[in-house]
This record gives sequence, C-alpha cells and structure tokens, in this order.
Amino acid sequence: MNTKFYRIVFFLMALSLLSAACGPTSAGPAGTGGGVRAWFDAPLPETVILPPNPCQIVAHGSSPNGIVTFELSVNGAVSASIPSPDTKNSLVTLTQACGLSEPGKYLLQLRARDHAGAWSNYAETSLIIPDRLATEPPLKIEDGPTVTSVPTGNVGGAVFTDQNGNGLQDPAEGPLDGVTVTLKGCGPDATQVTVADGIFQFANVPAGSCTLEVSKAGWGFSGSIPNLGYPLPVGSNPELPTNVGILMAPMSDNLPEPNFGAPALSSNLVYFGGRCDPSQLTVQIQAQHPDGIKVLVFFHRLHELNGNKDSGWSEGFSMNPGSDDIYMLSTSGDRLAQASGFTVQAIASYQFVLQTQKGEFIRSPVYSDLQVVPCGSAPRPEPGITVTPGIIIIPGLVIPTPTFPVIH
Repeated sequence: MNTKFYRIVFFLMALSLLSAACGPTSAGPAGTGGGVRAWFDAPLPETVILPPNPCQIVAHGSSPNGIVTFELSVNGAVSASIPSPDTKNSLVTLTQACGLSEPGKYLLQLRARDHAGAWSNYAETSLIIPDRLATEPPLKIEDGPTVTSVPTGNVGGAVFTDQNGNGLQDPAEGPLDGVTVTLKGCGPDATQVTVADGIFQFANVPAGSCTLEVSKAGWGFSGSIPNLGYPLPVGSNPELPTNVGILMAPMSDNLPEPNFGAPALSSNLVYFGGRCDPSQLTVQIQAQHPDGIKVLVFFHRLHELNGNKDSGWSEGFSMNPGSDDIYMLSTSGDRLAQASGFTVQAIASYQFVLQTQKGEFIRSPVYSDLQVVPCGSAPRPEPGITVTPGIIIIPGLVIPTPTFPVIH
C-alpha cells in the first residue's frame, strides 16, 4: 500500500440515494431541515421476491434527537406505525416483515419521527412478487445425477461523495460516477463502474461472504453506515438482497510526504481490566522534518473484533522526544480502552500526527497490528519483544486535525 497520506484508503452500511422535495425516488436517505432522515437498505428498487421467501424490510432512521416512530406505507396507504426499536441512539436500524405475499408490484414508503416531533421525508423503494408459487425444481439429466442450481443473491448499492471527509453523507453530497467497484470472494471477481446515479448492482452472485472494494483517481474510501471497515464485508443472500452505501472523499495532491519510520511495539497484545501483567505498552517511532517538529501525537481507535462497534478516534497522547529523532509513548490497555465502553477483544488502529514548527500537520499511515483484550480472554503476551508492523490490515481513517499541544 502506498504510504503517502493522500493514498491511504479511508476507513469507516446503509444505501443512501438523494432525496427529492416530495420524497426520494429510490431506496436512499431522506431528511428534513431538522436533520431527521430515513432510508431503505432492503429491498432494492424493483427487487423480485419469490414466495415462500419472506418479504423483509431493513431500514435506518437517524436524528440527533433520537427516533421514536417509523411509518410504513404500501402503494400510498399507511400500512403500519412501528415503534422505534431504539429510542436513545441517533442511528436506529429497523428490521420488519413487509407483510406482502400476493402477486403484484408494490411501492414502499418509509418515514421516521424523532423526539422533537419532526418527520423525515419519505424514503421509497419497490418490489415485485411474480405470479408463481415456487422456484424452479432441480434439473435432472436423464439417468444421470440430479443437478441442483446454485443459490444466488444480489449485492448492490450506491457510491456518494464525502466532500468534507467526515464519513457521513451530508445534504449537499450526491452520487459519485466513475468509481470502479469490485466484488470479491463470491465466485469470480466482478467489476462495475458507476455512472451519474452512483448505483452498482451485481446480480446472480453465488451465496456466501464477499468483500467490496472501490477506487477512483483522486478519491479514497471514507466510510459506510454502519461502520463496516474496509474492504467492506458483505454477503450474498438468496433470500435478501444486500445493499451498501459507500462514501468516498477527495484526496489532495499537495500533502507532504510523511517523514516517519516504521513504528515498533513492545507487544502486539495488551490487556485492560487492571488484573493482567504485563499490561504496559511501549510505542516508538522515528520522525523527522526539515522545519523541526513541535509535537508528535499518537491517536488510536478500537474496532470490535467480531462485530461492528467502533470507538472513534481518541483525543491523542503526546509522545516524548528522545535521541536520534525517536519518539516514545508508554501506555496501557486500560488507558487505551478507558472511556470506549468496550468489554470484548478489539483491534486498535493507530496513527501518528506531527505538527511542524511552522504549524503544518503531517500524518503517518494507519496501522492495525495491535489487539486490546480484556483480562483472561487471550494468551499472555511475551514481555520484552519488540514488534515491527508488517502489512497494514485496516486502511486509513479520516480524523479531524487535532488541537495542539495535546497533554495527557
């Protein structure tokens, strides 16, 4: 992976299409001036559902005030008022049976209401139930063995601009064309290039676990909702189409080369919970700049090892300068986990940011070779072993420019 900052692929699932004045014309987020938004993740527009496969809706609502209610309409008539499954968080996932089984074409509309009483605009999608009661039977070749068709699914979504690189789709950020989207892991690799609507759709994908990658000159991956990591882990499910909203941020060609050596860790595994020994972590890195370095800061964020939870970037720890341009930080698993709320094993991505004496900020690549685990959940690390990171497992993440100096 290219170690220039502007070549770092940004880290951070919901399908998001533009909302119109009277509601969006396809599955995607819809919002009001109050910041209330609703969108469909599944089904994709024009999805064909073959009974007895269930008609399942997956949607999201978001508001800084929290979501209280979802309202579902079918062909223009209100079908259900659904209490929010989570009224405290600003982002809510709704999973709901659509209750449709008769043949026909259906327009689904969804809106969300927050605690302040504000409604989102309508999000829209559509589905088709054909006039047939069963899927095709297995093919039989005369006297030979029975050949059963391989189950397949659809993997699709849309790519959007993220002009400010905040990992969110803001109101003025629309679809992005010219993006090469590559699906890997479910059958042969497949590639599509987005056009003006930003939509991509891979049909008849063999069932299984896949990944999605995106590329466009001058742009980098900056996030998805919920936070899935990169490459994006997706699944081909014959019973439910998979939809992904992908954000890409522009990358500047004027950022300086990072002046960093390879970091060294005293251990790749540290504990939190206060009962394990050793729990101390020592991080070292060599950093140089012709203008001189004012301060060097270590940032980290935790990603749940077997889930989607993410702590977001820490406020940063200042590193101590030493001889030979070596900077050092001594910390612990407790300090890394502190206010994150994590109670399970996590991957810690980390990045170094230096500020020159002239006030310029330079970022290192993001590394993900460190695990932070609760006491007793993993073998004790061997003390005194210095580790040099190898392959960057998880690509870079957009972080705000920190305020310096950062003192902890």
